[in-house]
Amino acid sequence: MKPEVEGMDPVLGAVGVVVSFALAMVLVIRRLNYGLALAVGGVVLAAFFGMTAEGLLQVALHTVTDREVYYWGLLFYKGRRVGFPTLELALAVALIPVLAHCLQQTRMMAELIDGLKGRLSPRAILAAVPAVFGLLPMTGGALLSAPLIDGEAERLGVSPEGKSVINLWFRHWAFFVSPLAPTLILAARLTGVNLYTLILANAPVFTAHVVLGYLFIIRPIGRGESGAAPHTSRAALLTVSAPLVTVVALSVLGVPLYIALALGILLTAVLGRTTPGEAARMVREGFQWRLVAAILGIMFFRYVMRDSGADSFIRSGLAGAGVPPILLLTAVPLLFGAATANPEVSVAMSISLLLPMFGDATPPIVSLMYIGSIVAYNLSPLHLCLVLTVGYYKPRVHGVYRRLTPLFAADYLIGLLAALAMMRL
Repeated sequence: MKPEVEGMDPVLGAVGVVVSFALAMVLVIRRLNYGLALAVGGVVLAAFFGMTAEGLLQVALHTVTDREVYYWGLLFYKGRRVGFPTLELALAVALIPVLAHCLQQTRMMAELIDGLKGRLSPRAILAAVPAVFGLLPMTGGALLSAPLIDGEAERLGVSPEGKSVINLWFRHWAFFVSPLAPTLILAARLTGVNLYTLILANAPVFTAHVVLGYLFIIRPIGRGESGAAPHTSRAALLTVSAPLVTVVALSVLGVPLYIALALGILLTAVLGRTTPGEAARMVREGFQWRLVAAILGIMFFRYVMRDSGADSFIRSGLAGAGVPPILLLTAVPLLFGAATANPEVSVAMSISLLLPMFGDATPPIVSLMYIGSIVAYNLSPLHLCLVLTVGYYKPRVHGVYRRLTPLFAADYLIGLLAALAMMRL
């Protein structure tokens, strides 16, 4: 524990941690930008732990100027480079919706959907369309995929509850294994765990998600007639998917994600035959400064935790209280995920609170925290995709929850068992 924290009143320290986390959660629930909410929580935490205004300014400066050595590779470390963790993370997360917006504006996403509709069975289309939109997280994405499967689902006799379950379940597969999922990128960066190693740790729950979705959501639906004739050639399908493939391939090869995304956006503009002015407009419209602010706030909160000694205080306090670590690893992410309905906030707060207990993070520990946050987020009544989907299909909400809750509970149980098994290896 840091010298300045060793003599701290345990009650005051505990109150500071609870108040700062609770305040951040309340602000997020009230729809304040979650980066700003965590920054406010960080300032309150710093005040409780005796950090001066000068010290707080140094933390803020350190947040944007810190340099770290990164090791990269698919599953094993193969190289190293020096980078700026906060700025690179903020830029990467902000460029992901830019790529999504460019794919929409050039109609490349629509062509990809049309191509899938021409080649897949009606039942497969119901799963594939929201899954494609889930690959690129975008605000209101659930409302984009909902009408695209409505006609097919109606023809197959799917109820409003069933349509809602399909749209929600298959839209969120990417959280577990997509290297373009911002929450997954954030978890890897906050813990120092290799992104692709974390994806491998999440593979069991991803597999369960797909299998459960087929067995309990898609398979019970009647087969219907075979898909319509292809609307998009095979070559065209390869062309419209090229930007996504390029971004993922470059990331796997160790190219910084923000550079890979920038090249993917450039490739989208070229293949979409846009003029330089149109390309600039798409980038400007798709870039979201609130995401940059959010990442800055999250990283500021993490640095306050470290530099104020709050992480050492939490580690010492939890060890002295004898609280079973596995209890906290399961309960805390579930609580944060359900309360905030924001996966990035839940992951950031869970990691900030729990990681001090374990020192160096391991893939199974991070995976367990991550999966708990994602499952609880999906079931939260404040979940924006749930709100938009229910608003579109007008189902009985209790009917949607009756079907989704046991499926996500099974997801979590499989993820928990897999993480525990990996911890024992």
